[in-house]
Amino acid sequence: MLVVILQGFVKKWPFFIWPKAGVEDIKWFLFIFFLMAVIILILKAYYKRGVNRDSLWIVLLNFLYKRNLSSAEIAIIKKFYNSMKVSDREAMLGSKNLFHEKVNEYLKASNNIVPEVEVNIMEKLFPVKGFESEILSLKNVYESEKCALQIDDRHYLATVIKIENLNLLLSIDSENLEYNGEEIVQIYFYRPGVGGYLVKGIVLQFTVDSITVQFNGEIEEKGERHLMSELKLSVHFTPWPLPEGEEGIKREIWGTTQFISDRSLVFLAKNEEDVPYYLKKHDIWLVNMTLPDGYNFTCRGRIMKSISIDKGYLYRFFDVSEQARTILFGNISKSNPVRDNLS
Repeated sequence: MLVVILQGFVKKWPFFIWPKAGVEDIKWFLFIFFLMAVIILILKAYYKRGVNRDSLWIVLLNFLYKRNLSSAEIAIIKKFYNSMKVSDREAMLGSKNLFHEKVNEYLKASNNIVPEVEVNIMEKLFPVKGFESEILSLKNVYESEKCALQIDDRHYLATVIKIENLNLLLSIDSENLEYNGEEIVQIYFYRPGVGGYLVKGIVLQFTVDSITVQFNGEIEEKGERHLMSELKLSVHFTPWPLPEGEEGIKREIWGTTQFISDRSLVFLAKNEEDVPYYLKKHDIWLVNMTLPDGYNFTCRGRIMKSISIDKGYLYRFFDVSEQARTILFGNISKSNPVRDNLS
């Protein structure tokens, strides 16, 4: 009965009449629908492009960490990366030869990068197998190796073209060579994991883009020595970056350091039973520890099994700032340091 009364009421007093759609209305509806679809596709494409760009840089950054580039050297590679067209980045990262060529071109064209730093970058990124050891003679120098020629206060990026007896023929990769008759010149070489070396010699011949130097027997180590000391400090590791969908998952490693150098540390984990599983899930780890002088040391790096200590782990530093490295080295120097041999 109530339904019948309501139906009659609606017939007499209609509150809303649905409009009839005309041809123009349908056209406008289809136009707006198409426009919204296009906007959504454009936004999706830009988002995908941004994600792809960021993911490519993360891939390259992890490679730079593995090669032990310093934070300053990584900053140079990031400028190089940002200078490239987006379409060229993926092709470059997919080819070692193309990557080598592009980095070499960028460094040669850069006037504001110290040649010694350029040498360090090239040797770290593209090391030659068998030449990781110290430089004790010209037998430890190889043809096509990058180096930096030092004449007085002038520095030039160069390449070793030929080694014959005690003579080194170098091609100058940067600006034209300026030689004013200096008797002794120095050639800077770098060995990843060992350090820099200055090979000294006498100029035999030179042009605007080449020089022949006769080795005089003097080789000098260049740069800070790598030291380690026995320090027992609390250390804390967290994964970096935390993968999507796992923000709420805490995978932390707590431990105590056994030895610390300016390049790495060895520690024993308190939650040792969890570590193998965590290392399978995460490649890069962020470390936090308080040094004896109260400085909070933090950087990113990689954890691996230690050869030196039973049940120990080695943490290799990746992106230590120059300030943090100097402070760390100062703490190590005050704690009965010895030559670094952590592994």
